[in-house]
Amino acid sequence: MTAREVLNGRVGQTKYQPISCANKKKQSSSTLPDEIMFCILVWLPADILYQSARYVCRQWYNIIQDPHFIKEHLIRSVTGFLVQQDFSRHGVMFSKFGKRDPIVTEMSLPFLGMVMTTCNGLLLFQHMEARTVHVVNPLTKQMVALPQFSHPTGGFPFCSFGYAKSKGEYKVVRPYERCRGDRASNCAMLTLGKDHAWRLVHCDNLSDVGGTFWQFHSYPAGGFIFWAHGSCSHIVALDVESEIFNEFPVPAGKSKADAVGLSARRSHVHYFRRGESLSCMVWYGPGLSFDVWVLSDPISGEWKKIFKINMNAIADGIIRLFSLPYGGLRPWKEFSFLHPIAWVENGDVVIFYSFFQGPYIAFNVKTGKTFKFGSCIKTEWRHMFGFSYSLVSWTPS
Repeated sequence: MTAREVLNGRVGQTKYQPISCANKKKQSSSTLPDEIMFCILVWLPADILYQSARYVCRQWYNIIQDPHFIKEHLIRSVTGFLVQQDFSRHGVMFSKFGKRDPIVTEMSLPFLGMVMTTCNGLLLFQHMEARTVHVVNPLTKQMVALPQFSHPTGGFPFCSFGYAKSKGEYKVVRPYERCRGDRASNCAMLTLGKDHAWRLVHCDNLSDVGGTFWQFHSYPAGGFIFWAHGSCSHIVALDVESEIFNEFPVPAGKSKADAVGLSARRSHVHYFRRGESLSCMVWYGPGLSFDVWVLSDPISGEWKKIFKINMNAIADGIIRLFSLPYGGLRPWKEFSFLHPIAWVENGDVVIFYSFFQGPYIAFNVKTGKTFKFGSCIKTEWRHMFGFSYSLVSWTPS
């Protein structure tokens, strides 16, 4: 099998320029062809590639810097877990997962503010008081400051961004009030590396419910940006490529509720990204049982139930990891004290946290194993995401 066949032909499309050097032996520490080295290097973690491997020789440097390599490496990157406490540049924890216990490290961010969302290893970073927005790659330290956004109402500070794959463009989206006190929204957009000012994107096709999407958390996935919340019966999706908004209902449920989001237990519906799709986890209670849905078609709003997570058999063991209030276990049995917040390891592991101080809980849906890591500090402001280091740039390719 050739290197081309290994990568399904993608490497074969890469054009490498010959290296001009008088001493051929100094060009590379390897005599392997570029395509073979491509296949080897693409499996290494992004932080090792950027901090060490690219300095080994000119051949490795050229391969690692090549846009085709960066795209291929992104496809193979494994998602970890990022949590930011209290908007601190140093209070950021990043966890890598694997066959053994997770590796927890502290990540230092370049400035104060809060991480609003992540996309392909880039962070959208926002400072409320200074009213600044940055997009940064925390590994390569490449960053861009967005132009100031001005509107008579002052606008809303909750930005998001997504990736248009065909053009290799990243677009930042900022909903804002149409007029002061109006719950309906307009939307401004900016293409990184291309636009020098915000431009209006129409969202008049949204209903009165969908028009309040600025209130919800955003989740970029698969070329779309989704706004969803457990208290709402509809989800808003923006096709980043076409810049067209769409609106559709939450998934229909059949267990203890006629429709997810329309029952008395709607506050226990949780949305977050799983791979390239939006996922929805529904807790029906009592106990630790969740239905897992994924959005199979973001245009029609079709959902697919993929499996059920049942953690009741290990619930008592999980409870013992926390200091128990109220003097007993009974209150914990009556409601979901663990809240799902992120998928990592390419959708094999789901992360939970508790409103009370204690460790984070990771549950492997394939093996059924549960393990704890880190420390979930009791704080009002806590942003958590699935995240992976990458070599990507925000500039159009």
